[in-house]
Amino acid sequence: MRLHRITFYMLFAVMLGGCATSKKINEASDIQDDGKSNVAVLTYDVTLYATDRYPTSKSTTLSFHCPENSALNRNNCFSFSVPYKGLSEYDGYNLYTYESSGATVMKLKYDALSATHGLYKILLDVKTERKCSYNKKSRKRSCYPQTVAKHDSHRFSLPEPIPLIVTPGSGCYMGHLSLNITNDSINEYDFELDAELTPEKLANLDSAVSSAVQRFVDRPCY
Repeated sequence: MRLHRITFYMLFAVMLGGCATSKKINEASDIQDDGKSNVAVLTYDVTLYATDRYPTSKSTTLSFHCPENSALNRNNCFSFSVPYKGLSEYDGYNLYTYESSGATVMKLKYDALSATHGLYKILLDVKTERKCSYNKKSRKRSCYPQTVAKHDSHRFSLPEPIPLIVTPGSGCYMGHLSLNITNDSINEYDFELDAELTPEKLANLDSAVSSAVQRFVDRPCY
């Protein structure tokens, strides 16, 4: 197992990077075609292992990048949160484990995209630094505290692109993702493009949202 690390500092206020193209849906009333964008659903079983972690890190965001979207939002196409579950053993190592199963329901503008890369960041440290600046007009120097976060950033290539074609009409189902990864090294991967969208896969959703998804989403996203 390859344990590769890219560590960097960034401002705490932008810990999660750019906004995704998709908008996460939390209300049943939003599950509709609005004339410019439509609903897409991804179901998943995801386990992310990390070799280090800040004690207060309770989750990470797993995002997927689409090269066709390079002019917007740093290629970020869609994303979902993966909570921290504790230490577990894998391949002879005791690793910090982030794990989630369920579905994410998104609203995206009509487009033909394909996700080729994944990215997630693990918070390692948070510290406060003293920053100072000089105002030439007032000839005064002022100082203020600034919170800085240290992360491990893990980027990985998908074995095959995940198609995401959003068109008018009913909502679409992307498929089911099974992913097990340590840092940026994929241990297990499977993507069922023609998987069946069952109620069990929507168990993490609000019941009204789950019911609306089952009524509205009836075709694949390819």
